[in-house]
Amino acid sequence: MAGALHSDAYKRFLKALVAFRVDRSVSQAELARRLDRPPSWVAKNELGERRIDPIELAEIAVALGESPRAIFQIVEDAVAISDQNKTKS
Repeated sequence: MAGALHSDAYKRFLKALVAFRVDRSVSQAELARRLDRPPSWVAKNELGERRIDPIELAEIAVALGESPRAIFQIVEDAVAISDQNKTKS
């Protein structure tokens, strides 16, 4: 899927992912520490500069004290909203 990195659904997903982290009062630096990654890795993910794979997404969920299912719901919701917007156009 060409250009999916910057699709509306992916942008919506990233925005929700950041909110997910912020709602749990976890900074980028703290999440990076929990994942044993540099803070720049978290920042690049959240800015859309690198694509998050499903395993990394599950690891992020666990690092935020949530089940992977909870964070995958964010992806499902982002895609559903994007699909709804496409059918309205």
